[in-house]
Amino acid sequence: MSFVIREQFRRDATKSADNVVFERGWTVWQESSGAIVASEADEVFAALEPTVQIGFTYPSLGGLKCVEVRPSCRDDIEIWDVSARYEIPKVETPPDSFDDFMQQSQQNSPENPFGPEFSGGGQTVEEYRVRDLDGMLFVNSAKQPFRNLIPIPVTIQVDRVTVSERNPANTSKQGMADGRRLLASVSYQSAEHVNKETGVRTRYYKNTYEVWTHPDRDWARVEVIDAGFKQIKNGKLVTIVDPDTKEPYSEESLLDGAGGLLDAGQDPRTIEFRIRQEGPLGVPFLG
Repeated sequence: MSFVIREQFRRDATKSADNVVFERGWTVWQESSGAIVASEADEVFAALEPTVQIGFTYPSLGGLKCVEVRPSCRDDIEIWDVSARYEIPKVETPPDSFDDFMQQSQQNSPENPFGPEFSGGGQTVEEYRVRDLDGMLFVNSAKQPFRNLIPIPVTIQVDRVTVSERNPANTSKQGMADGRRLLASVSYQSAEHVNKETGVRTRYYKNTYEVWTHPDRDWARVEVIDAGFKQIKNGKLVTIVDPDTKEPYSEESLLDGAGGLLDAGQDPRTIEFRIRQEGPLGVPFLG
């Protein structure tokens, strides 16, 4: 049995903002006694090895290297369509000078392999707070702890950046809020730069910062509707009861912000609690 390889196309090289891309394609099948027979993807890769492999250069196009070989089998017959993608290889050898390496690490451009790495997206979290910044329980205007506070699902925007820096990230700002933005996570991992000429090794850190953006409010404060089962009446704390049956209500009643029962028809009052330190996040490349 033998493979037949027929080149089908060579697409003109195209230039994007950060690279040059060239594509080639083949049709490949296996024959036995003149008939096409079944073959597997690994057999196709092996048959193409003399023609194309990941890492092969394309000499006539300025040293483009193959970065992907993708076989796809047709459903009706055992014929494979194979495409190969060539790109200008990114230089991934850091500069010998540690200072130059650090300087390059602070440059945010798509073609820089040592620049910051970004990730993130939408994420749903559940907010649930019962204590303020000082660790005190949330209380209503009658100075009674709130009951039945339930987690509230909220969809936030997560932005994450990993950047090489001389020192480990300052984790003391983790949990700090700046308006709708929260420094949710700060971590670091040590790494080592090696000067190939001198052999000098210098430790540095790959610091990762994760910032959450709330869709509709500041992260530093929360508002809770003023409500409870008791009120302050004539200077005393008393249970709120149904005026007709004199039985306590099974659900909380709205309070007026001063510990008393809110009059019917009045808009609910809210109490604001400070839950996080505030200040500039100072996150590289994310502000």
